[in-house]
Amino acid sequence: MCKVYGAPQDMTEALMGLAKETKARGWWHSYGDAIPEGFDVYIGLEEAASHFSW
Repeated sequence: MCKVYGAPQDMTEALMGLAKETKARGWWHSYGDAIPEGFDVYIGLEEAASHFSW
């Protein structure tokens, strides 16, 4: 897709890195039943947001 849209190489590498991370399980999975149902979505969003630096 990046080739089709003419994305620069650094952007392509960054997007490929993000795509690989989507298959990794988050840290909260090891806590199993301790986290209420549906709360894992919130935790996942928080973890993703923590990677942004403004």
